[in-house]
Parts: sequence; structure tokens; C-alpha cells
Amino acid sequence: MRHLTAIVTGLAVITAGCASHPAAGSSLDGIAVVASSADRPMVPKLAFKQLAAKDRKVLGQARNKIHSLGEGLPVARAVSALPILAVADQDGWFFYATATFTDATTHQPVGFISGLAIRHGTRDIFTWSIW
Repeated sequence: MRHLTAIVTGLAVITAGCASHPAAGSSLDGIAVVASSADRPMVPKLAFKQLAAKDRKVLGQARNKIHSLGEGLPVARAVSALPILAVADQDGWFFYATATFTDATTHQPVGFISGLAIRHGTRDIFTWSIW
């Protein structure tokens, strides 16, 4: 009985340690996470008009509702034909850019041109573009 208690305790410790790490594929490493603000939005208003239109382009659907940029990144990567270059959280949407404007000096994204979007707490993945 003493060994069973030790085994159960050991498994509980291991399980707790595994649960504290993010799920595989949810990392944002290598992807620019850019801040969007009211005075300097990353995503132009045209994208929001497309996302609000009745004929908006639904590219796919996540299995679960998306509540963070990290949760949506593996889903966006799976449905996108292009690599995800940068991500931003703006006005109730998670944006995954496949094309960006970049600063000539820092080479960091300063605006999004096209990509995917998921509204906070939903499953639908939409495509948008300013082209």
C-alpha cells in the first residue's frame, strides 16, 4: 500500500508539471507579436469592413473557441497557404498576418496587409486583404 501511495503521488507531481507547460504548437516563438493601439492600429479599417460584410470569406473553423493569440496560431497555420509573419490583438479580433508592411531600419512589422482573423471567443477563421 505504501508503494501505491508513492506511485500515485509521483504521477500527480508529473501530471501537474506537464499541465503547467503550454500545448505543443501554441508557442509564438519566431512570430512577431505586435501591439496595436487606437493611435497606431496594425490592421486597417478596410479589414474590419470585410469581416463585417455578409459575404465575408470563411476559410475554416477551429475545433474549439479561440481565446488567445497562442490558441489561434496553430489553427491559422493549419489553414493558411502562406506563412504567418506576425500576430496582433485588435478591437476584439486576433489577426494573423501573411503579408506586412515593415520598417526599413528595424525590419519589424508596422502594419498588416493581409491574413487571417478570428473573433475573440469564436471558431470561424476569416481571410481578409487590403489588396
